[in-house]
Amino acid sequence: GWKSGRHKLVCDQLAQKGYYVLMPDLYRGERCFWGINELDMSSKKDFIQRMNLERWQPDMDTVWRYLYHDGRQLLKEKPSDASSQDRKSAEPKVMGNQRACPKKTALLGFCWGHWVVFHESARGKVAAGASFHPSGAKLETMFGRKIEDLTAKITCPQLMGPCKGDLPSCLEGGSIQQILSKLPGIGPLCEYHSYTNLFHGFVTQGDVSDEAIRKGIESMMEKTDKFFEKIFDAKTTAVR
Repeated sequence: GWKSGRHKLVCDQLAQKGYYVLMPDLYRGERCFWGINELDMSSKKDFIQRMNLERWQPDMDTVWRYLYHDGRQLLKEKPSDASSQDRKSAEPKVMGNQRACPKKTALLGFCWGHWVVFHESARGKVAAGASFHPSGAKLETMFGRKIEDLTAKITCPQLMGPCKGDLPSCLEGGSIQQILSKLPGIGPLCEYHSYTNLFHGFVTQGDVSDEAIRKGIESMMEKTDKFFEKIFDAKTTAVR
């Protein structure tokens, strides 16, 4: 969920490096608990299925409107219907008189967030995407689709950081990497960095007193920064 783990810390660390960072609450305040006795498997499945494309993509459209149009005017607009009111929680807060309108944008996602990264990358919304301990393959299967079909539609370079326990399709040498590597103008710019010595969720939920986890998180931040920098500094966009 939006308030769990170290998601906000990751955003702060990227912002310290000079990025303009937004973290929309696509769960709209809800949270899926994974601890013992919090939710059984059927409840977890119900929660994830409620977080479908029809629910969260309109919220991402709000993010894109804010970034590429006048955010101040957007937040002054009154919601025209109930769905707009529901999405108000996902709208970013305006910082003073600042207007974003970036030349290039990128997405960073963990676990469920990988699914968002891939779908928005397939919609042509970003110049780059980065995903760690990715779960997009599981989610596409839950909704009766294949991750390979989604991957083939991606329009920009991807950084993937799979770890122990992730599906074979997400691992280095798996079907996702095979498809990404063959995308015209994109494949050579994609990167794969495996963390198979660390368990799923280590970036946002791992115990940093464990040296291996701490180093893994530091590696993830360094590789993400360098990857975004590579794409953002490119003289010509890599987007198809």
